[in-house]
Amino acid sequence: MQLQVPTVSAFPGGAGSFNPSSPTANVCAGCHSGMAGTGSATISGLPASYTPGGAAIPVTVAVNDSNFSTWGYQLSARLASNLNTQAGTFTAAGNNAANVSGGSVQGSGSSSTFSFTWTPPATAAGTVNFYLTGLATSSTNNNDLYSTTSTVSQAAAATPDFSLAASPSSVSVAQGAIGSSTMTVTPSNGFTGTVTYSASGLPSGVTASFSGNTLTLTASSTATTGGPTAVTITGTSGTLSHTTMVNLTVSAAAVTPNFSLSASPSSVTVVPGSSGSTTITITPTGSFNDSTVSFSPPGLPTGLSATFGAISSTGTSKLTISATSSAAPMTIGVTVTGTSGSLSHSTSVNINVSSSTTSSALAAAPTSLSFKYAGGSMPASQRLTVSDSSEAVSFSASASGGSWLSVSPGSGTTSGAVMVSANPSRMSAGTYTGSVQLSASGATGASVPVTLTITSSTCTDDCGGGGGSGGGGSTGTITAQPYIYDPNSSGAVTAVWIDRLGMLTNNQSTTHDPGLILSKNAGAPSGTLVGATIHNFAGSLTELGFDYRSGGQCTTTSPRFIVVTTDNITHVVGGCSKGTVTAAPMAGWNRVRFNLAETSQANPAITPGETVSSITLVLDLGPEAGTPAAGGLVVIDNIYINNTYAVPSTRISSDN
Repeated sequence: MQLQVPTVSAFPGGAGSFNPSSPTANVCAGCHSGMAGTGSATISGLPASYTPGGAAIPVTVAVNDSNFSTWGYQLSARLASNLNTQAGTFTAAGNNAANVSGGSVQGSGSSSTFSFTWTPPATAAGTVNFYLTGLATSSTNNNDLYSTTSTVSQAAAATPDFSLAASPSSVSVAQGAIGSSTMTVTPSNGFTGTVTYSASGLPSGVTASFSGNTLTLTASSTATTGGPTAVTITGTSGTLSHTTMVNLTVSAAAVTPNFSLSASPSSVTVVPGSSGSTTITITPTGSFNDSTVSFSPPGLPTGLSATFGAISSTGTSKLTISATSSAAPMTIGVTVTGTSGSLSHSTSVNINVSSSTTSSALAAAPTSLSFKYAGGSMPASQRLTVSDSSEAVSFSASASGGSWLSVSPGSGTTSGAVMVSANPSRMSAGTYTGSVQLSASGATGASVPVTLTITSSTCTDDCGGGGGSGGGGSTGTITAQPYIYDPNSSGAVTAVWIDRLGMLTNNQSTTHDPGLILSKNAGAPSGTLVGATIHNFAGSLTELGFDYRSGGQCTTTSPRFIVVTTDNITHVVGGCSKGTVTAAPMAGWNRVRFNLAETSQANPAITPGETVSSITLVLDLGPEAGTPAAGGLVVIDNIYINNTYAVPSTRISSDN
């Protein structure tokens, strides 16, 4: 008699080995007789596909059979392509589970579920078949046997790819400069390809180039400013393409501080024993400080010397060329150089030294002038041509014989011309004589006799002779004589003193409060002008200005004073708005005063001690000059000269 020992709980010999030839056979059947029960054996946790080399996967085996209280299992993983080859590895614990060589795991115990992990093959191996044997038992002769299978396919290999990023993602660049950004390629799924780049969406005037992974953005000097503009960077490798963005801002080019020089006038004429001058103007660019410029005296021949005045607040310096009495006649060009740090710029000035002896003479054409007035319109101004017998010289022109006679402009260069005007307003009938005096340094002057014949006069109040022969002599009072330069006799300009148009005083019955009307309408030909010539003033000029009705013309160029000094230098004082404008003592009037030492108001500046040869007030803007021109009209009063007011030389009465 043989003793049989039950093995239901211990499985001392373990399950049988997996048989590749009969993979679905129940490996427990070798020791346990029985048949398929009414329950089941299941595998849970297996994915539909695995990734070679992937992480361990939790798996659960369950033997679902309530007829017994002891359960066991064996699970084998085999390559579907070769069942002799295990597929991956198992790790099991508890429930009497143990790893089994050959790619199987088994276990038994009083629990019907068993947990463990399966680690997929390290490399691509294809589909994996799982074969499960389940056992529900109480002895080797009383068993329910179960078998089942499961299949896990290999996941498709991931496509190699990449992503793209830019650092920095925002770039600022100035016109004429460059900026850069670095492209970073992040590979995935084993990507090892080469990426090429392109850029789109660039602002006008900006180009893009790539060197390796470095993007260079180049802005031309005329590139469109603004931003940020989104520039698209595209990276391409074969059929793969990805983009990233770079925000580009283009700013205006920084202007390098610098300067340039110019001379006005560009030619200076001097005679031995005298001097001439020109104004050197510094024109800054960027944030250049013109006060840092120093001038180098030009190289001059014997007998000539040069001095520079201080640089004004407007960036000008007066260059004075002096000639000794023994300086030889010559015409030369010199270079004036200004230096500031490492910067150096030049301009040219022509210097003409005339003969020390009088070898030329001024000539006037015509040689005499005659004006006639029989009432009605004022006699038209007449042109007087001035020439020289030998060379171009600077000349001065002045009128004498009475306030009725005026000449404008007060200076010029041969061959040139001046306009002579006669104003018979408030003059009695009769014949008046005067003259126009022409003078030039180094040349014989000329005198042109002028006759005014008045055959009919409408003057009924305070009539006189205009300060000329036939009507009385000059009192020495500074006067302002209106003049008109209208060579085409267009009749579109006006210059006249009219009673009751000036600023009110406390004694209208005596002063008549006249105002000077200066106008130039839209029909006036180009070049016409009006104004007033100042008579009976001599000496140095320290103060200059006038009052004008609010709303009248007051621009940067008109009205203005033209002051000629005895050294034949023409000084432009104004226009009106360049002076200091304040409210006048009477409502509706403004007062303007000029600083004659400031080159922004007087160009060139008038220095103390310079002797004046003529002063002329000029209006030459018509309404076409815009709103500030006030329709080409202004009413002026109280012409102020060295703390003295010029009085009207003639005026039109508004009395009935």
